[in-house]
Amino acid sequence: MKNTKGYEEGTYELKEDKLVLLFENENENLEIVFTVEESDKDSSKYSAVISDVSYEMTDTDKISHFQHLFFQLDKKMPYEFIKK
Repeated sequence: MKNTKGYEEGTYELKEDKLVLLFENENENLEIVFTVEESDKDSSKYSAVISDVSYEMTDTDKISHFQHLFFQLDKKMPYEFIKK
């Protein structure tokens, strides 16, 4: 998995109704946990909301690639995963 900014690649893990996205580089860790359910929309397979998010930066003097994304995440907004 790659973030849309192209800075770093990430990993994901799906366990039951939780989807965990993890982005890491030498200075930062961003983990986003979604609670997932089947979507009632025709164009989507799954609907999800953020149930937990954590961000850690070890050296604040270095450039951040994930901090802006961390602050932009909306825990109340549902996210739809499109069918391919």
